[in-house]
Amino acid sequence: MATADKLTTVAENVPKVYNAGLASLVNAMTNGGTDFTCAFARYYTGESDEEGNPIQAPPLITIPQIDTSKGTNFRYMFYNCDSLIAIPQLDVSKGTNFANMFYNCMSITSIPQLDTSNGTNFRYMFQDCRNLNTITLSDTSKGRNFSYMFYNCQNLTTVSPLNTSNGVNFVCMFYQCHSLTAVPQLNTSNCTNFNSMFGYCKMLTSIPQIDTSKGTNFHGMFMSCTNLTSIPQLDTSKGSDFSNMFSACKNLTSIPSLDVSNGTTFNTMFHNCIKLTTIPQLDVSKGTNFASMFGSSAKYGCESLTTISFVENCIGANISFKFCEALSHASLISILNGLKTVTSTKTCTLGATNLAKLTDEEKAIATQKNWTLAS
Repeated sequence: MATADKLTTVAENVPKVYNAGLASLVNAMTNGGTDFTCAFARYYTGESDEEGNPIQAPPLITIPQIDTSKGTNFRYMFYNCDSLIAIPQLDVSKGTNFANMFYNCMSITSIPQLDTSNGTNFRYMFQDCRNLNTITLSDTSKGRNFSYMFYNCQNLTTVSPLNTSNGVNFVCMFYQCHSLTAVPQLNTSNCTNFNSMFGYCKMLTSIPQIDTSKGTNFHGMFMSCTNLTSIPQLDTSKGSDFSNMFSACKNLTSIPSLDVSNGTTFNTMFHNCIKLTTIPQLDVSKGTNFASMFGSSAKYGCESLTTISFVENCIGANISFKFCEALSHASLISILNGLKTVTSTKTCTLGATNLAKLTDEEKAIATQKNWTLAS
């Protein structure tokens, strides 16, 4: 088909209000261009209805076959095409930027295999593709940014193996993939930020071994993985933020030994871990925030936790174990010995049940170090 005919076909199938995207598309098809940014993106028209509400472009259902063989930039190509039900086979072999390519394509159930061997940016590529079941990408070995790649793909059950050996950013990569039952083996040896990587993956029961040796941010990494029963051994020695890391992991019974000695932020780390029974020794000597670390109420506490230990003289900020009523006597003594001597009074809230397990002499371990024991 001649270029003019191709453009006629495109014009007939794409509403005129997609002016900005069509300009990109026409340029790419007529001038041997490489940029398909926003080619079919669905935006607001710039006009308003009688009540003053902005008018959005009419929905696209299908896309004509187009020549994308010279394209390098595919970011936002199908952005917000929420009624699109099918994607034609696309030659994206020269593509480097796939950021937001299928953002909010919520009606699509499958995507043809894409040659992503030159891709470096996969940020938000499939975000909010809520009905997508499976995804197969040929090669992601050059990828650097995988953040939010599958964010809120709620019906995604499997992901093909991904080469992530050059990846540095995995923030929220699988966040809210509610139906995902398994995660492929990933090379995360260059990653520093694991923030919410598996957050709300409610069907996951296990995680493959991953390299976290360069990680500094573990905030919410496994948050609300409600069916997760085990965690692999993780190198967290460089970590500073552990907030929400295991929050609402309701079926987790134990965790491996974690080096948290560089951690400063621990708020809600084990919040609502209702079946957690054992936490290996923790060194929280640099910690400044322990708010709700072990729960915020009886309903969202660590009600099954019996065993925990701390390095001596490592706790230097207010901390609460009020909602860990099953703690053993030995664990309580470890907590008391873990309190630092402080110059300004700090509070360790143990709760009435735990306080009743201690003698006055044992309680003095804390008070002599300028701590208040509270119920």
